[in-house]
Amino acid sequence: MAEERMGFTKDRIEKLPIPEPGKRKDYYDSGVRELLVQVTGAGTKTFYVRRKISGVSTRIKIGRYPSVSVENARKKAREILGDIEKGINPQDVKRAEREELTLAELFQHYLEQYAMKRCTTWKDMELNFGRYVGELRDRKLSTIRKTDVQSWVNRLGDKIGPHTANRNYDNLRAVFSWGIKRGYFEGGNPC
Repeated sequence: MAEERMGFTKDRIEKLPIPEPGKRKDYYDSGVRELLVQVTGAGTKTFYVRRKISGVSTRIKIGRYPSVSVENARKKAREILGDIEKGINPQDVKRAEREELTLAELFQHYLEQYAMKRCTTWKDMELNFGRYVGELRDRKLSTIRKTDVQSWVNRLGDKIGPHTANRNYDNLRAVFSWGIKRGYFEGGNPC
């Protein structure tokens, strides 16, 4: 089946015919050759980049129209294609982001693999983590910055007291250091 190519415009995208229910149709941009919009039988229009990576035809999702404009789809497609040229597989990057641990997950590994075996205060650590870490616990490790930790320590010190804030800071620093040493996290310790 031959590819249908056109210069994507807002008007052309909106006027694309909707295939019968359960079917899909791809239309390729003539400006950025690897950019396509897929139209489903439900009327959904989604931008993708299609490119061979390591010999395998790969489809990388950009986003749905009209949330993603034609101009933004082209811009993002060029960024993705530039990354591929540099040897970066965008799907590997997304997969790594999805698989990255949250602070709560790293803490659980730390507790089970280290603290329960070596620290007599591991139960207190577990209680305090649940009690005081709050907004940081469900964040991916790479999204936690030094300023986030400092703000958290300051708020904890103001609310509960400096001793509690310092002990929890020490525990958080130990968790990050252990995680980096064990290869659970490759970034720097935000503590």
